[in-house]
Amino acid sequence: MQLTYLYRTLLALLFCSWLSPNIGSTQIMLYLEDMTKVDAIKIYQGSSVWLKTQEIPEWTKYKMERLLDESGVIVHPQGYINIKDITHIRLERYWVTLLGNSLQTFGAAWGVYGLIAAASGLQGVTLQSVAIGSLVPLAVGYIMKKIWKWKKYKIGKKNRLKILDLSLPDDPYGEKEKKVKYMP
Repeated sequence: MQLTYLYRTLLALLFCSWLSPNIGSTQIMLYLEDMTKVDAIKIYQGSSVWLKTQEIPEWTKYKMERLLDESGVIVHPQGYINIKDITHIRLERYWVTLLGNSLQTFGAAWGVYGLIAAASGLQGVTLQSVAIGSLVPLAVGYIMKKIWKWKKYKIGKKNRLKILDLSLPDDPYGEKEKKVKYMP
């Protein structure tokens, strides 16, 4: 009886800890607006992003250590980048990578099992069917990863990039500044 009460209490405390806001954490993000879509893309501080800038016209991967909202600067281990200098940004489509890897794994497994079946003399299995059944998924998976892995955005009129700071201020209601004198 007491053990179930203890479990319920711990579960209630865990649930309440999820509901309470974490004041120490901030929500600073790189906000990519695509004017043709309703939802914007949010890239959080601490993640990596591929960028082209005016000074460096090839794709370079940067780990965003810090985002400075006031000056519009992305701080990374090698230095900093002003968001006004960014010309292109690309984001990885993880589902394409996963699907391509799955197709390639299927093609390799089909080839191995087909070769074993053909070598053992299983009726109806030919080397031609094994080759087609294994090479097609291998090629499709490889081509998918090469063509559709990246979603590229050119920063300009259609796509905008900005830094948003959604963290709570220290004194949200300005109560520290209020000094009310009471009349006796």
